[in-house]
Amino acid sequence: MTPVTDEESEQSFISHLEELKIPEEWARHEWETDADTLRDLNAWKARATRALEVLSRSSIPTDDNYHEFAMRIAAFDGNDKFSSGECRVSAQRALEKVFVACPEPSSGDRRRKILKDILEYDIKPLFLANAHPRVNLDSGRKLFRIAGGPAAAQDMYEDQLWKRRGLGCWNVIRWSVIHMQREDFELLWPLLIPPLMTLLDDYDPPFKIRGIEIAHEMLRKVDANLINRTGISTLLSSSLTNAFAFMTAPETPQLLVAAVPCYQDLIYLTTSEGSEQRFEKLCELMTSAIIGGAWSYGGNQLSTMEASIQVLPPLIHALGIGTARFLKALIPQLSDMLVTKPFLPATPRLQVLSADCLCVIISECPPRISFWRLRILDGLARCWVQLKEGNAKASPDIVVETMQKLAQELVKSAPSLKEKEIPRLMDKDPAMFGSLFGDV
Repeated sequence: MTPVTDEESEQSFISHLEELKIPEEWARHEWETDADTLRDLNAWKARATRALEVLSRSSIPTDDNYHEFAMRIAAFDGNDKFSSGECRVSAQRALEKVFVACPEPSSGDRRRKILKDILEYDIKPLFLANAHPRVNLDSGRKLFRIAGGPAAAQDMYEDQLWKRRGLGCWNVIRWSVIHMQREDFELLWPLLIPPLMTLLDDYDPPFKIRGIEIAHEMLRKVDANLINRTGISTLLSSSLTNAFAFMTAPETPQLLVAAVPCYQDLIYLTTSEGSEQRFEKLCELMTSAIIGGAWSYGGNQLSTMEASIQVLPPLIHALGIGTARFLKALIPQLSDMLVTKPFLPATPRLQVLSADCLCVIISECPPRISFWRLRILDGLARCWVQLKEGNAKASPDIVVETMQKLAQELVKSAPSLKEKEIPRLMDKDPAMFGSLFGDV
């Protein structure tokens, strides 16, 4: 057998990379209904899957291939229709070698060069025609006036090249941010911020969510001085607040789960602990995202309500006793969600999330719980009756255990319940309430 030359090996490597060019048809909705297009795309996807698997086992032939290798493969490291679980596993395995194999003398400089080349030569051209009107493309700073005037703001949404020819570019940006060190952001800031802000302020919720995920990765590392000095903290705050206007979109649950923790981390990064500014911003987040957002517009959507309560505990912990400002909205809503509505199926996850959230409120606002004890007890008792009458054995153990925990926390914070209300319930039906209040 004739040995494979270095040139042939590199040609094979490049050929496999070419297989990873994502067809623009994936960006068009017609592929979902056109049988011929769907067949062609599935055939491409099979070839791309094989190419990724081969590349995950291949070495990178030359120094010049690192940048293109990372760009092509990182596009598949996400939950997109053109990718798959198998593609993502192969992509992640292949990407592990990008920086591990970085030649010396300076792996840090090499890493920054690869990331800079990706952002400058691959990502930047995709977004130039749809530049964010509030970002200076040369410095990554906030512009005090909209570039091109107010009418130019719509240019960002015209013929969005990055959505057609840059499929997967959001995954590449996220991968790049994940591999940045704190000291890299100053250098790469002008290349990172323009596309990030375009994603964050896109009108399409799925792309907005991707932008939020990238921003959250960045906030975990970036220096507060840089984000404040360039004015980007203000733009991020505005973008995340605007995201809560999409509470009727099908993607609302994912939007909440992504945006609320991201905004909370932005507040932590840009404000001082214990400051009035931090408290007021956390209050604004509670109002815009939860009480005035999800609960006002998505109250009939189970998944939206679950997502809104899922993100609540960290926000309540952050507000501490300041959560008392919102108890009039929080406790009635959470107590009502313990109870399954007539003619509707049980919602165990919603019940558990609501009970856990009430426990957090009880722990953070003990002075106010005595006032609200009967409202919480009402929802808890009704939930327990439903569990028992509906055959407690058929109820998930986690629901039963969570309600028992809530009962213990409630009585601990409002001991007066043991003097009147609980004895009355026990006298009325000891078999029903004995397992709920027997240990309190």
